[in-house]
Amino acid sequence: MKKDTLKQEEKTQHGTASFPCSVYEYDAPVEIAEKIYCHYHKEVELLYIKEGHATLTINHRIYAISKDDFIIIPANHLHMVIGDTEHTFRFIACVFHPDFIARS
Repeated sequence: MKKDTLKQEEKTQHGTASFPCSVYEYDAPVEIAEKIYCHYHKEVELLYIKEGHATLTINHRIYAISKDDFIIIPANHLHMVIGDTEHTFRFIACVFHPDFIARS
């Protein structure tokens, strides 16, 4: 991973050691185009788009996303979401360590 990319690592702890999972519901500010800032983390992220449309970038690949889309972002993949500044964009994110679903 490039040195500049290391600055974009998200340091937030998602969940706890015994339950490494967090769920976030977010209404992105309409007036700001960057709906999810450019970052990566050790966890997998599941996004459900509740309202709106935007552009998702994962490791420099661009995808159009909109209401009712369900997206899986693998661990350690640089990602961000950009939307317009005229429409509401709402989503739910479930962020969890890969071991959370691999435990026996």
